[in-house]
Amino acid sequence: MKTIRLWHTYVACAFAPLTVFFLISGAVQTWNLHKGRKDNSYTPPAIVAKLCEIHTDQHWPPSDAMAPKPIRWPFRIVSTLLAVGMLNTVALGVVMAYRFTTN
Repeated sequence: MKTIRLWHTYVACAFAPLTVFFLISGAVQTWNLHKGRKDNSYTPPAIVAKLCEIHTDQHWPPSDAMAPKPIRWPFRIVSTLLAVGMLNTVALGVVMAYRFTTN
């Protein structure tokens, strides 16, 4: 059981920053705060627009129009590892919940 708890801790700590990033950028996108309005009544901060583009397009947006096409596979690998890590963390958490409850 100590091994399961140790792995749960390591996996959770490794993927916590990415999970927080996806939670925040996803919430911003839910409210469309990453897009400006057509009547120019709202313009998102540049950092918000860039971070949300990472979430949706799997790359950091280039600063100029002549930049080469972004390489998306590293981000996809990290995202897949995040998904696998989170699934493992949830599974380990469920196992620990059943093992440590007395009722």
